[in-house]
Amino acid sequence: GDFTNKVKAVHGSDVLCGFEHVAGLNLIEVDDEISTGTTVVDSKKKLAENGARKVVLAAIHPVCVPGCWGKISPLNGDDFAFYKVLVGDARPRGGNGLTLFPPYEETSGGEVNTINLAPSVGHDLGQILSTIQD
Repeated sequence: GDFTNKVKAVHGSDVLCGFEHVAGLNLIEVDDEISTGTTVVDSKKKLAENGARKVVLAAIHPVCVPGCWGKISPLNGDDFAFYKVLVGDARPRGGNGLTLFPPYEETSGGEVNTINLAPSVGHDLGQILSTIQD
């Protein structure tokens, strides 16, 4: 599928790990950005087909074009639904006066939760700045 083709194009092989090792496990699937949702859903299907129990999706930057939430939502009712979806707050949503879009928690019935990225980014920037010599 699409996921396998992308992995092969980037890494030169069909799989990143032996999927036989996921049977019976609860997993966290991490992605840097979600746009259409196709890649994360394809990889979730691969994990489920190989026996993974519950898969939580964690993504840093949720671009999420129209149709994306329907694919990744834990409420979509298909056999490959994510157990929970966590997204970074790199794209502001509601309650802060910066955007007209409501918070993900509100639009997803509590099934998508936002993670505050500021502490992690601040920590990493502090480490980088501490290595800069005058």
